[in-house]
Amino acid sequence: MFVAAATLLLLVGCIFIVFGGLWLVTCAFTRSVWWGLGIFVPLVGLVYALVDWSRAKWPFLITVLGGGLVGGAIAILPPDLRDFQKLHVFVEHRQAEIASTPPPERIGVRTPPPLPSLTADEKDHLARLQKREADLVARKAALQPGDAPATEALTREIAEYNQELQPLLERKKAVEAASRK
Repeated sequence: MFVAAATLLLLVGCIFIVFGGLWLVTCAFTRSVWWGLGIFVPLVGLVYALVDWSRAKWPFLITVLGGGLVGGAIAILPPDLRDFQKLHVFVEHRQAEIASTPPPERIGVRTPPPLPSLTADEKDHLARLQKREADLVARKAALQPGDAPATEALTREIAEYNQELQPLLERKKAVEAASRK
């Protein structure tokens, strides 16, 4: 875990250093060509940042922040990995371990079993029931308030519809649950 965090810090720190350094070089060249060329000489960048602080403050601070992130990355590495002579052994060992692992296991993915689905007959039956449901809803909306025989007949048909629909819905739920696994 610390290796991954250190790698991330190291990457972000290097990006900050490169970005801040390029910005500092640009600022130095806008001041004069001599400052721009001199910035590549050790410690001249620090002198330039102090001399032209108003222009060089942010690029200098971003570069320093990047250096701090790189230092922090090195500090959180386990002690045995701080020794860069041992680090290449760790990297080579890890690369060999990754190369020897079969591809599906390497990324933690196993080939899933084929997903269950409703059969064509079940799909057709479900479609017919959906049409029947729309018909029952329309008939219920058209019922007259005092028509008891029609209400009883519709209630029986709805009960039959529900009995026919229930096993299909349970099968559909089982198929959906199996496909989510």
